[in-house]
Amino acid sequence: MRERTAWCWSFTGWLLFVASAIFFIVASARSGDIISLIACILFFVACIAFMVPAWVKRPRH
Repeated sequence: MRERTAWCWSFTGWLLFVASAIFFIVASARSGDIISLIACILFFVACIAFMVPAWVKRPRH
């Protein structure tokens, strides 16, 4: 698998993690569970923290 293709799959995975974190944040907020809400927000921030260096070091075409 080429480097760019592998990167695209990996980054797509991170985007899916971010999407799921957003849905979990909404669900936690709607249920009123503060502990879950805090955990989901931390998970969202962690996903973004992993995505930033991946985006900066992405392979060129």
